[in-house]
Amino acid sequence: MPELPEVESLRRALEPTLIARRVERVRVRTRAVVVMPTDPAAGFLRARTPSKPKPLQSRLLLRGCTLSRLVRHGKQLAIATAEGPAACIHLGMTGGVRIGTGKHPHTHVEWLLDDGTRLCFHDARRFGLVAGHESFDQLRQVRWARLGPDALSVRTDQL
Repeated sequence: MPELPEVESLRRALEPTLIARRVERVRVRTRAVVVMPTDPAAGFLRARTPSKPKPLQSRLLLRGCTLSRLVRHGKQLAIATAEGPAACIHLGMTGGVRIGTGKHPHTHVEWLLDDGTRLCFHDARRFGLVAGHESFDQLRQVRWARLGPDALSVRTDQL
């Protein structure tokens, strides 16, 4: 299971390659691991609802946007853009994000960047998710507000 240090290492490794790149295309292979603002909070994969998912809003999955920063809170990774939308990636138990051209059998979401780089979210057991948000502030209010303080930002006196 990816823990906080692995997610922070991933953030630091991806940052030089992704910052200032524009997302040309987003390909969602598995809709169940993608969460839109109108979907249940944990997505349709884990929701006990008979309703059907609404169509994806590719802009909320960063299509056409320039990546401005990567932010980690706990074990979740956010990709913020200059235009506003932000995506939150939760790796779950077996999830990962990688840059490359090789095929991975459990790739669920792919982002094609303006320089030809492919960013892929893969998760064999599908416990992870990719959540699209209108803005980074909305992501923090909706998804991160119910989380505690980030472990690397807590001071001793706060404990």
